[in-house]
Amino acid sequence: MFDPAQASFDQVLAVARPESVEARELISAVVAAARRENQHAAARLTAIGELYALRMSERDEVSDQWAVDTESAVAVDVAAALNIVHDWAKKQVSLARGLRERLPLVAATFRAGDLSLPIVDTLLHRTDLITDPAILTHVDAKLAGAAARLATLSYGQLCGHVDRIIAREDSDAVRRRKKAADERELWFHDGLDGMSTFGGAMPITDAEIFERSVDAMADTVCTDDPRTRRQRRVDAIAALCSGAERLPCQCANSDCPKKNAIAAPFVIHVVNGPDDHADTEAQPAAQPAESADSGPAEPAEPAAQPAEPAETDAGSATADDSVASLVRNGAILPPELIAGLAEHATVRPLVHPGDGPPEPRYTPSRNLAEFVRCRDMGCRFPGCDVPAWEADIDHTVPYSQGGPTQASNLKCLCRLHHLIKTFWGWRDQQHRDGTVIWTSPAGQTYTTTPGAALLFPYLCTPTAAAVRRVTQDDQRGERTAMMPKRQRTRAQNKAARIAAERQQNREHREARRRARRQALDALFAAKPPPQPGDEPPPF
Repeated sequence: MFDPAQASFDQVLAVARPESVEARELISAVVAAARRENQHAAARLTAIGELYALRMSERDEVSDQWAVDTESAVAVDVAAALNIVHDWAKKQVSLARGLRERLPLVAATFRAGDLSLPIVDTLLHRTDLITDPAILTHVDAKLAGAAARLATLSYGQLCGHVDRIIAREDSDAVRRRKKAADERELWFHDGLDGMSTFGGAMPITDAEIFERSVDAMADTVCTDDPRTRRQRRVDAIAALCSGAERLPCQCANSDCPKKNAIAAPFVIHVVNGPDDHADTEAQPAAQPAESADSGPAEPAEPAAQPAEPAETDAGSATADDSVASLVRNGAILPPELIAGLAEHATVRPLVHPGDGPPEPRYTPSRNLAEFVRCRDMGCRFPGCDVPAWEADIDHTVPYSQGGPTQASNLKCLCRLHHLIKTFWGWRDQQHRDGTVIWTSPAGQTYTTTPGAALLFPYLCTPTAAAVRRVTQDDQRGERTAMMPKRQRTRAQNKAARIAAERQQNREHREARRRARRQALDALFAAKPPPQPGDEPPPF
């Protein structure tokens, strides 16, 4: 999509853009519409819940034993009224019952428009194992009170946050995912067009390794390969299954630069440390919090070590007292997955910078970079869930403007949002605990907190305040950032795709026409022409 030239993002501040009143009003209209959607969804489920209560008041005890019980009967009513399939109607009734009977405060927040239907669905599912009414009431209040924060989390972060709340009140009610692990599967369905669709469910760490393996294999071709990345990923799966080390390039160039390329090694990163049941008041500088699992052979990695939490100056954390998460989504990994990773992981301490001074260079040291990635877990732009190890490390105050290479001035940004910040007028402020406050070109403000704040709050202990360096003004203006350029505009790409598809349709149509003409010519050639004197057939 972009030229290979890399942008020097932190060498210049973004050009100040005037705030647009019209843009601010339009964004406010988008937010208001989304809020109304939440309110309408809540009103629908509230009415379904009341319908269920009405049917329950009218039923007799015998109907509870019927194969089609009260809930099924209400689902039939809902399916007919909304013209939806029965399974979706059953889901609606289940959600309505859960809000009415189990989480009334969450339901009230939903009706106010502060939560979306997918978030409410997740809250109901994660709290389903709580049986004590007093605990359920307390958890309901905690979730309703955290509505503003819940609305900003990714799915994995949301699950992790809810699980932590539940674990503090009733550890037996946390969904351990054993049932989900027991139901892991892979399925295939043959289509009528010579293709098959497939899917399945597997442990998240295995899925991460599988996806990274596919991506590494798909990247063994050169830029002239005619396939899209999506197509190469599918072809890479077939190549992996056949035991190949590379995906054959289809560029047809005899001097292909990737002619002998093999899939590059990769590492997945897991943060592992004590939860807040443990004593975390005096966390040591070196916290054993990271384990890595490599893909294809990586000789640079030392011999594998156990990944259980090691003893530190602050005491030790047993397996039951620790939590772990991939450095990407904030969801808690179940103990059995941690144990599996421990067999072939490399454990290294994660160093909290504390009150350390800025580093004397633009590029952060390995320890500082790893701390920032593990603290942030992913891109810090509102609503983005790109994993930390696939993101850039951005200086909040640009380095060329005196911004220090220091934890309180560093954060993760994916390449898209790094460019958005630099060139499209977004402004950001970063606090010592990693909290980032964004201001859009239209003037709206958004706050994002580090991903580790949900599972590893000790990583968000405030670091030293950013110390701005003194820079020379004349040097500041000599260096400029450059936005990577598209080879073609988006409109040109669309026009090219349309032209290519129309050309393909034309070629297929002409091929069918030629085939019909050839069939007719063959048919007439098989019959000799009529001879003089031949009698015409009777009519």
